[in-house]
Amino acid sequence: MELEIKQGAALSLPQGYKQTEVGLIPEDWEVNYLGNVSFVTKLAGFEYTLHFNSYKDGGDIIVVRGTNITHNKMDLSDVKTIPSATSNKLLRSKLFKNDLVFAYVGTIGPIFLIDENDKYHLGPNTAKISVEKELDSKYLYHFFTSVFIENEIYETTSVGAQPSLSMTKIRSFKIVTPTLAEQKAIATALSDVDELISSLDALIAKKKAIKQGAMQQLLTPPSKACAEPGRSSSKRLDGFDGDWEERTIKELAKTFTKQTGFDYSSHIKPTLIPKKKRGYIPFIQNKDFLGHNVNFDTDYYIPEDVAIRFPMILLNERCLMISISGSIGKVGVFNNKQIAFIGGAVSVGKFHNPDYLDWVMNYLQSEAGQNMMLKDVKAGSHQNLILDDIRKMIIPFPDFKEQKAINKILSDMNKELEELTTKKEKYEQIKQGMMQELLTGKTRLV
Repeated sequence: MELEIKQGAALSLPQGYKQTEVGLIPEDWEVNYLGNVSFVTKLAGFEYTLHFNSYKDGGDIIVVRGTNITHNKMDLSDVKTIPSATSNKLLRSKLFKNDLVFAYVGTIGPIFLIDENDKYHLGPNTAKISVEKELDSKYLYHFFTSVFIENEIYETTSVGAQPSLSMTKIRSFKIVTPTLAEQKAIATALSDVDELISSLDALIAKKKAIKQGAMQQLLTPPSKACAEPGRSSSKRLDGFDGDWEERTIKELAKTFTKQTGFDYSSHIKPTLIPKKKRGYIPFIQNKDFLGHNVNFDTDYYIPEDVAIRFPMILLNERCLMISISGSIGKVGVFNNKQIAFIGGAVSVGKFHNPDYLDWVMNYLQSEAGQNMMLKDVKAGSHQNLILDDIRKMIIPFPDFKEQKAINKILSDMNKELEELTTKKEKYEQIKQGMMQELLTGKTRLV
């Protein structure tokens, strides 16, 4: 079905283009409803009830639920399975190579292209999309990750306790369809960029694992390694010897505190504004920092004349930041590039000797440091760290020269990770630009 808008002055259209419900596209392209160019279905309730047996039978076929699709990739960290015999009985919801699986309940939008037969079956909260012969599955996958479908989802999602889309609404998604040859060319171009991004993801993951291993080796006190002869997690840098000392956060910090609920309700919250203006400074929340990276483009800003009334939580010198509520255990160092103020879910430690901040941050980011920080936290919907518990935490310390040498190694690793992450983000931006050009026909490949 051609969804073309006939109204409007034809003279205003670029030559070779036409106006449609989704905007300007080439004259030889079409706009079709998804249901007209593909088969869209879901797992029926009776199929689950009668045949899945609450996954008690196990099996070798992976059931793809909404939670198994993350960032348009298959996440197999929590898998449910059924026997292949059960899957073969339910051919309508069985997944075949080149089928697409679309999450339509809860977190709506993630999509995955099935890459092999006899491995997956459709599960709850996901829809199966099987393309017709005039539509390329890889092209449709990329189209589903574009702003076109993003807008469709935004406009048609039912709002409730759990957002969802009906099969009727999914079938009514408008799909821009070039010729099959051009669909394949577009899919190939975008897939090539995806491969570059995936290779960088893999390299970043590898470098992170190397860094974690280095942290475990370099930050383990030699006395602890000697006490556990079979342990291979400690490595002393050449040229250093001697025992390490131990100090608590309380000993290291001249102040270690947080915002009080009373101060926030009575003095801080009423003054916050969402846009920066003269005389206001950034309000740093736990999502705004990690390591040495601090985001000053914050959700809220506080008047500087209010902030200076709370000097212990004013970020006006190098200090330690630890997230203590919600997303707990994040650690960073505020490097005082500009003055700021701390939010209520973050604790602030101002040290007698700021030269020790990087060491403490690195140790608390290590596996040993995280275990120490989180060992008494109880599972729950909202988790918190207690300030007094943090003050009592014991940090092992080599002499300052060894600290600097270890910090330098870890800093160089962080720099390499940041460079790779920046490179990946650049490719992601390039892909977005390519999608805008290729999926609208502004740039033609055929």
